[in-house]
Amino acid sequence: MEYGFIIEDGKLIKPVGSVQSIIMIPHNVEVIGEYAFANLHDIEGIVLHDRVKEIERGAFQNCHDLRRLIIPNKNTKLGKEFITNCRNLLITYGGYTTVMCPDPYIDRPEVRIAYD
Repeated sequence: MEYGFIIEDGKLIKPVGSVQSIIMIPHNVEVIGEYAFANLHDIEGIVLHDRVKEIERGAFQNCHDLRRLIIPNKNTKLGKEFITNCRNLLITYGGYTTVMCPDPYIDRPEVRIAYD
C-alpha cells in the first residue's frame, strides 16, 4: 500500500500504508492528532511546517527510533506527553534545539530548550 495520511479538517489522524523513515507533514495539516504516530518504531525523523498550530497528547508516544523532530513555529501548542518514550531525540522548536535523553514525561519541553 502506498504511504499517505488520514486528514480530517486539517487534523492529521494517522499515517496509512508503509511508514517512511523521514516524514514530511503535508501543508494542509494544522493539527497533529492525539496518538497519531504512537507506537510507530520505524520513524527516524519528522519535519513539520510552520502552519502546524498544535501537536496533541501522545502524538509521537513510543516512537523509539525517532531521532529528530523539527517544529519551526515557536507558537505551536504542545500537548501533554506528546513525545514520551522517545530515546535520544533532538528537537528543534522555533529555532531552538535541545536533546531529550532520556525523554522525561513533560508538558512543556520549551522550558529545557537552549539556544543552538
